[in-house]
Amino acid sequence: MSDLLHEIKREIDSYDQWGSAMAPFFDVAAELWWRGECVPSHWQYTPGMASDPRDPESYFFELAGDSTNDELIYAGNVLERYTRNLDRRGLSY
Repeated sequence: MSDLLHEIKREIDSYDQWGSAMAPFFDVAAELWWRGECVPSHWQYTPGMASDPRDPESYFFELAGDSTNDELIYAGNVLERYTRNLDRRGLSY
């Protein structure tokens, strides 16, 4: 398991599962987009209006930047499934 996914799993907050999963999900998608890589369409990610959608103040910014494209896609797919499951259970906002 990559350092990124290990840290994501460690940081999931049981009181705010949705928010603590969405933060790294956005960081992963923004890093892929910044690199010019294809962000999987089922993630439904679109960057904001900023020229650089990455957030250097985010805890996961550096970890995402140090990850390979394959690690980012794997982590993003895990997060997409996890957040979709939370949504089905009524835990999204």
